[in-house]
Amino acid sequence: AFQIDETAVTNSDYQLFVKSHPEWRRGVVKALFADSKYLHHWRTGVEVGDKRLEKAPIVNVSWFAAKAYCESRQMRLPTVDEWEYLAQFGPESGKGDV
Repeated sequence: AFQIDETAVTNSDYQLFVKSHPEWRRGVVKALFADSKYLHHWRTGVEVGDKRLEKAPIVNVSWFAAKAYCESRQMRLPTVDEWEYLAQFGPESGKGDV
């Protein structure tokens, strides 16, 4: 059994993370952990900029950044097996805790 958030991490959620974890800001993060597209759609390293994007799911982050975000929330990324299990169910399936 495991739990997973029902909604995607938004740009606003991730913005709070980079504000409190400056090592993950665009322009600061080590190249080993993020490529040149990391948060390239944001106005700055800590500001999303476009208000329409604030509630949109975060994109252009690396696996390392996603892992650090999850750990900052005392959570973890799902395993491949967990993703495959969840792929059986659509978003309207009513599954919460699995």
